[in-house]
Amino acid sequence: MYSAEAEIRTDRASRYLVQLCKHFSNRGSALRHRPRLHAGGGRPVTEAEAALMQVQWSETRGEVDFGWALCSLQACRPRTTATRSRTAP
Repeated sequence: MYSAEAEIRTDRASRYLVQLCKHFSNRGSALRHRPRLHAGGGRPVTEAEAALMQVQWSETRGEVDFGWALCSLQACRPRTTATRSRTAP
């Protein structure tokens, strides 16, 4: 399993966390474009795969399960958003 972590310093950690999770929960429909995610091998994600995406969030935590990868988000301090992503090899 591969994983990566990052801390992003911002004055609006909670706001950006919620905004990103809402974007993923819409699966791009609000922006009138197809999903531009990539599921291993660089191929575009199909509509069926995008429909399986699960998104949960609160003001301080978020989780996006793409089916092939999991992204956890946390507004852990007032000015920092931490992200952790895991995927199968």
